[in-house]
Amino acid sequence: MPDCGSKETARFAPIAAATGMAKSSVHRHRQAIERRNQYPESRLWEMASGHQWLQRLVWAVVYVFGVKHGIGNDTLSEFFHLLRLERHIGVSPSALQGIRVKLEGQILTYHQQQQLSQLQQVPTKAEVCAGADETFFEQMVLVLLDLSSGYIFVEAQAAERDYQTWQRLVQQALGNAVEVKYLVSDRAKALVKLALEGLGCRSVPDLFHALYDLGKQLGAHLGRQTSKLEQQLSQVRMKLLQQQIDNQPTQLQQHSSGTTTGSVQLHSSDSNCLSLCHAAAIALCAS
Repeated sequence: MPDCGSKETARFAPIAAATGMAKSSVHRHRQAIERRNQYPESRLWEMASGHQWLQRLVWAVVYVFGVKHGIGNDTLSEFFHLLRLERHIGVSPSALQGIRVKLEGQILTYHQQQQLSQLQQVPTKAEVCAGADETFFEQMVLVLLDLSSGYIFVEAQAAERDYQTWQRLVQQALGNAVEVKYLVSDRAKALVKLALEGLGCRSVPDLFHALYDLGKQLGAHLGRQTSKLEQQLSQVRMKLLQQQIDNQPTQLQQHSSGTTTGSVQLHSSDSNCLSLCHAAAIALCAS
């Protein structure tokens, strides 16, 4: 009985001779190709141009949806499986995590290279007006940026926000190529010292905290005045309403209806009520 395996292997003898590979290796590669080519479009990915396009697709998806928008690796892997690409390229969650880590590392390296190159190319010191503050996510992050352009010089996690930590991070970021004209801050002692001693510039308080302090003083005073006037206005309205209910027309109403002759003077209580209403209305409008 003829050996089918031997005949099958013999078919790959010309390929093995042309490539310098063993016939058994050629046979295994041929079987792998047949297992991959399960769909009509599969043969496209066997060509060099098709495989390069697949690599570009995977890197683009990981960058746009994974790195920039935070989509998880499991979801990205599901997307590639729906496109039936799992037989042609590694798209498991662990494989995509490796691609993501490599891509993020390349982005950070490129950013550092560009930043260093720009600092080295500047013939004279660039003058900036900077702002510094700390923000809190899972950890504290110290931020220093140029107020006119929004360019971020420092964005680093730190355990402390003292002068030494600020000075070290700012010196690493600015070097000798940037001169800070003034530093805007919330007047924390470390930031004031950073401006005056570390950077040798003016320390300027930010507007938010100044307005907040001003608003606390004026707001409480105006609030008390407004509340007092509203109470007085409410009392006047209740008194006028009570007079209408009791059907006791004031002398002003009698004068307007022609029931009295000659000069008529307002009753003292009516005059006080009208004056108080007028004053309260003006005060409420002003506030």
